[in-house]
Amino acid sequence: MAHKPVQRSIAQLLPYVIVNILVSAATMLLVLLLWQSAAQPQALPCVPQSTVPAETAQPQVAAIPPLEQVVITIPIVYGAGYVNNEQLVLERVGEGNLELYGWWLEDEDGNRYDFPPGLMLKSGAELLLNTRAGDDTPLELFWGRSEAVWTSGETARLYDPLGNLRAEYSLP
Repeated sequence: MAHKPVQRSIAQLLPYVIVNILVSAATMLLVLLLWQSAAQPQALPCVPQSTVPAETAQPQVAAIPPLEQVVITIPIVYGAGYVNNEQLVLERVGEGNLELYGWWLEDEDGNRYDFPPGLMLKSGAELLLNTRAGDDTPLELFWGRSEAVWTSGETARLYDPLGNLRAEYSLP
């Protein structure tokens, strides 16, 4: 007879245990879905245009937007005069993507940076060009210089593959 109250108690608790298991499973599923959506790679502002290996692909210059169309700006240069801090910011304005292969950046002393093949700047995106050495990423490029490039009063100029001036920024 002592076993009946124990059995009755377990039988009374069984619906609560089942509800607890269902709520826990639903909560875990929701957490995993949120985790997966947060962990998925976000669209990067700069993406390789081609998945063809670099050693087999021949870089090609993309179509160049009309000269009257502003397609890219240089809004600022940070840390001028300090090689480890210098960053030039490029901002894509206008619609669509802009392939940067064949474009180059130059200062008044003739220091030149040529953009690598396969780099496409998406509409509204910013790209940082660091003067110092480092490993290029989709968000940042590294010039690989050991000395600063930019000085006060100097002008940074960006040219398209045909040599047309497309953007400039005069350092204060």
